[in-house]
Amino acid sequence: MKNNWPALLLSSVLLAAAFPPSPFPWIIWIAWVPLLHVLIHLPEQMQEDKFFYWLKTPFIYIWRLLTLRFLFQADAWKKPPIRQISRTQQAFRYLYVVFFIWNLLTCYWLMLTALSVPTDEALMSFIAGIFAPAFNALVMSIPVLIALKLHYRLKSFLSALFFLSIWISFEYLHYHWELSWSWITLGNAFTSAPTFIQFAEFTGVLGVSTWIILLNLIALWGFKAIKSHRPFLLPLSCFVLLGGLPIILNIWILHPDRSVFQSHATLNARVIQPNIDPYLKFNFDQQEEHLQTFYRMTNSPGADTIDLVVFPETAIPEGVWTQQLSSAEVMKGFWTSISKHPRMAILTGLTELRYFEAPPIPVTAVPMQEGYSDYCNSAVILGSSKMRTYQKSLLVPMVERVPFLDYLTFLKDKNIDIGGGFGSFGKADSIFNLYTRQDVPIGVMICYESTFPDYVRQYTLKGAQALSIITNDGWWQQSSGYIQHAGLAVLRAIENRREIMRSANTGTSLFVDVYGMRHQDTEWWKEAVIDRKINLYTEKTFYVLHGEYLAIIFLFLTAGIWIYAMLTKAHKETV
Repeated sequence: MKNNWPALLLSSVLLAAAFPPSPFPWIIWIAWVPLLHVLIHLPEQMQEDKFFYWLKTPFIYIWRLLTLRFLFQADAWKKPPIRQISRTQQAFRYLYVVFFIWNLLTCYWLMLTALSVPTDEALMSFIAGIFAPAFNALVMSIPVLIALKLHYRLKSFLSALFFLSIWISFEYLHYHWELSWSWITLGNAFTSAPTFIQFAEFTGVLGVSTWIILLNLIALWGFKAIKSHRPFLLPLSCFVLLGGLPIILNIWILHPDRSVFQSHATLNARVIQPNIDPYLKFNFDQQEEHLQTFYRMTNSPGADTIDLVVFPETAIPEGVWTQQLSSAEVMKGFWTSISKHPRMAILTGLTELRYFEAPPIPVTAVPMQEGYSDYCNSAVILGSSKMRTYQKSLLVPMVERVPFLDYLTFLKDKNIDIGGGFGSFGKADSIFNLYTRQDVPIGVMICYESTFPDYVRQYTLKGAQALSIITNDGWWQQSSGYIQHAGLAVLRAIENRREIMRSANTGTSLFVDVYGMRHQDTEWWKEAVIDRKINLYTEKTFYVLHGEYLAIIFLFLTAGIWIYAMLTKAHKETV
């Protein structure tokens, strides 16, 4: 039997090597080719792979032991036979391993919380960190498996089109459910090469994923031509043309006279990176020391010229009641800073306590002697004439909120810790902007929310003239995690053509302009104050106005090709 593992492992490594901090995202243009080539050449029946045979055997013995089969079955300790399995079974096994390795190599940092938590929690943190790659690999395998099932019923062009459409449909749907882990959406690989993805202004990140899949399909076409000793000039030409097309389009897309690049005003912004250990910031014995750090950095030279100071997520970790934002003891230093500087407002993350006296009561709220309280990861702009709090709405599954909690209320307290989890948080009822002292609308993303393009564009659709990201980013040590997270700001800036102010507790704080170019990146584990006069914009991009139209097209295309394949099969069976 042919050994497929070198090709499969090559795909895994290439897929992972395309994502930050790798400077070579172009690897992903061919990363799928070895995997797809193996899958489409699997025989209809085959002897199960020996790797999986030896992997499953211990589990079979454990099951026999647990079910006491050795008491009444003479051959209970007999070695299980090597079976003949179907193409679908073997394809699933291959897919799962490839995707698991890809997820693990890219998101290994999720397990690093085990190095920072108490010893009695380390094992659970490690298991929780590996669960996300393991589960995500399972989910990612499904669309490819479906595409493979239809591959043998369709002509090659339709087969390739179905694979493209079902993968993009999957990426879209994966963004829109409560077990989403869309960190390695294909298009995210190119955050390190913004010149190539300026067209995301029209398509969003799913357009970048579409471009990547098309290049892989063309590369597979060329590879098959080479293997069969046929001319490969046509696929090579198509590959080069499609790969370089974004650069050609940039001649028009990046023209400075386009309306999306016309700024109408500016805002003097200051981003604070306090460099507080996130595992210690919730230690209230050190809270006063941490607050003094914020006061000092806020009032550092140049403060009189600043319109907006941006603090990171949960900069105020002590729970503050919504009604006491202006009077709580922990807030007094911030209000003092604002009173000293008549232009200044402060955008800060905080732990907010919301009070509910009567229904509707959020499912996350807990009863008090009178009424209910809800615990939220929130943001507010202090000093705004329209001051209100925004509660983080897209919460990390199982870390910040149990998935499907509205239906599984008995799981309310069953959260795990892979960075930032302290219970099931409440969330906002709607998306809205916060306002500076000058009444400039700012879209605020709290940490994980910056992963979701369709969510972020809602801020711009509702009038945001600039965007901000506030995050902790210190949960996972000095790893790829904070680098990948910072890179997502590049895509959000291009999709919305809005400048972004990013404040990280530690990791990378920075500014991103409307071209996706990064400015003043801070260093890991260092205090930093960075100032920039950012431009404000009002024009809305095609993507902001029309959203995930590309995904809707692909969803209909997926359904259409599926129905066609089923009808064709039924027709053949009746002939």
